[in-house]
Parts: sequence; C-alpha cells; structure tokens
Amino acid sequence: MITELKQHLWMATPHGEARCIMVIDYGQEDDLYWICIQQDKDYKGQIWTWHNSEVRVMNNRSMLR
Repeated sequence: MITELKQHLWMATPHGEARCIMVIDYGQEDDLYWICIQQDKDYKGQIWTWHNSEVRVMNNRSMLR
C-alpha cells in the first residue's frame, strides 16, 4: 500500500536532510520504504526511496523540539 503524507516529515537520510512525501508498506513480511525529496547540496531535488533502517525522523523545528 502506498500512503501519501498530507504533512511532509523531515527525515535524516544517508544523503542528508530530506522531506518524506510517501510511505510504501508491503505488509508484515517487509519493512517500510520512505519516498523522500532530498534537500542537501549535491542531491537537492532528487527523489530517493529509503529502507526503514536507513532513515530517522528529525526534530520538529517549528515546535523547538
């Protein structure tokens, strides 16, 4: 199942910061896959799909958390 996120999540990826726009869930047998738009330097604007173990959700900057 592909789920479009209504509010993008800021993620830390192997290529730097990214905005996650969708999540792919292949079911209980598999991990999630995060579709992200990269925001840092060389990869800016590129769309990458990251395995769940490769990304982390970043702090909420607007809430100072």
